[in-house]
Amino acid sequence: MTLRLISVAVTIPLVAWATEQRDPCQPPPAFAQQFGLTYEKALREAYARNERGLSILLDFSTSPDLKVPWINCYASDVHKLLHTFGDTSFATVLRKEPLRVRRSVCNILREVAPTEEAKRYPQSFSADKS
Repeated sequence: MTLRLISVAVTIPLVAWATEQRDPCQPPPAFAQQFGLTYEKALREAYARNERGLSILLDFSTSPDLKVPWINCYASDVHKLLHTFGDTSFATVLRKEPLRVRRSVCNILREVAPTEEAKRYPQSFSADKS
């Protein structure tokens, strides 16, 4: 009986803790209100090579809610989208963004991308310079 009570006393808090945990790649719920589109929808649009979706995703880079561990997932998505769009198309969209967004995105790319990628994607990696 005592063992059963101990297992129940330990199990209930663990179950409650597990249900409160979010997927680390799930963005904060406030993003949809802040940017007018959910992250998932913007990501889908961006992967469909829709400039509006990419633009909104790039805007996310300036959010104060962009913190570890979610920033790692975001950085990975932006890096994949650079490959999807290619240098010229990605840089064209990025250059339409305000300077603070361009700087933020370029800093994120420099953190996650290998050094040689800056040579493969020179327009995108230098978008914060102009």
